[in-house]
Amino acid sequence: MVAAGTGAVTPITLWVLGEGRYEPANFPSFEIRQEELVWNWDEQRSNYAELKQTGFDATDGAAWLIEAGEQTSGYNIQYPLADLVQYNVTESGYGDANGLGAQEELSADLEKLYGSIPEGSLWINRYHAELSRQALGDDLDLQAAADQSSVARYFEATQTVGTAPECPSFPPCDDDPRPIDYFGDNESTDLWGGGGSCAMERRGGAQAALGGLAVIAALGLARRRRRAS
Repeated sequence: MVAAGTGAVTPITLWVLGEGRYEPANFPSFEIRQEELVWNWDEQRSNYAELKQTGFDATDGAAWLIEAGEQTSGYNIQYPLADLVQYNVTESGYGDANGLGAQEELSADLEKLYGSIPEGSLWINRYHAELSRQALGDDLDLQAAADQSSVARYFEATQTVGTAPECPSFPPCDDDPRPIDYFGDNESTDLWGGGGSCAMERRGGAQAALGGLAVIAALGLARRRRRAS
């Protein structure tokens, strides 16, 4: 890493694709646990930012926060890029001005991105650091993590402070035993009401989170290709 021309603190987000979960080998690292989160009803925010800053401050700006480490599918990365090349090739960043050669360039990028990693072994990892100028003087080395369990991207705060809002009241349920979707069509939103209560649950949440992670990485790859051209 290069420290020349940087400020006192340099934010860096790093994405790594590999066959498992990785962690810094020559820098300290930390995670934020769900049980540490506290939601403040009065301020309408959690203490996530404070927990993150505490981790950075404890190491004088040398630590990396492990934000995510999850299995994914190459399809989640390939699909949005392939869709862009097929339907909006001039904006994809691939090929010439007319899109000629776009598919070949995309295939070459994907080969470099995850290459021969078996479909069932592909992981996507994300790390964030706010490094001091001194920490930027050393290159980051990665190693396979001793703990290969997933690091989830989404948290649910189970502890709260402040004044919680009152649960909304709804009309009594009718004789229809199906859950009520107060936000529209059940099939399109996949959000279900809990029989007139204020508790909601979203089905397939982990898959949705992972898909979003891959889409972000894929679109970032397309933008880098476009800037490079």
